[in-house]
Amino acid sequence: MNKNNINNNNNNNNNINKINSNYNPEKLKIKIIKGRIRKDKTGKPYLEYIINIDYDNVQNWNINRRFNQFTNLYKTLRSISQENFDLPESSNIFSNITAMFSGLSHENKIIQLEKYLKDLTEVPEISNSKQLYFFLELNHIYELNQ
Repeated sequence: MNKNNINNNNNNNNNINKINSNYNPEKLKIKIIKGRIRKDKTGKPYLEYIINIDYDNVQNWNINRRFNQFTNLYKTLRSISQENFDLPESSNIFSNITAMFSGLSHENKIIQLEKYLKDLTEVPEISNSKQLYFFLELNHIYELNQ
């Protein structure tokens, strides 16, 4: 089996149509509400992004994601798409937490991450991938006409 066949098989396996036939990426709205500082079990601080997902102006939920989860999504999606979306670079934000929240760097990062997610939803092979589906917790979408 050549490499192209492997990639085609992977793309077919990544399609979410089998997960939820109701899903339509055009009805999806994504907004990063804010970033907040949290601490892991060892007390090390990290920044968590609160993302609001709105589906068809009917269903709405929030998810929390760390930057490393964005990085993992980016790496995974690169294997299923030829599209090249720039993930904002990580930075050592905890060198001066007060300055980060008083400056524009934090707000710019949120804007860039939000744009990144919105751009992903505009590419069919990505917007219909299991990876994005689970990252955004799109399992919240249910049939309204049951």
